[in-house]
Amino acid sequence: MTNLPQQHASRRELRHLNRGYWGAIENGVHRVRGGALREDACQARKNHLPRILALFANLALSILRLLGKTNIADAMEELSYSLSSALALAVR
Repeated sequence: MTNLPQQHASRRELRHLNRGYWGAIENGVHRVRGGALREDACQARKNHLPRILALFANLALSILRLLGKTNIADAMEELSYSLSSALALAVR
């Protein structure tokens, strides 16, 4: 669906916009959560635990991005070596 008039949005242009949107979602969220946070290897399956873990994953990613971190995997690794740095981020 779009609010663009037909003369401004051909099928080809709409397909390109749609693929670009979902490509950004895939690269920006799913790949990071699967790679840096190893979400795909998680075996939590019961009750609300998967949603709760996803909530904390999104929170962690959002905090890191708000702090200007562009390489999430490196930032996570850096924080894993220093508990005091991770705690300082939490209370910031």
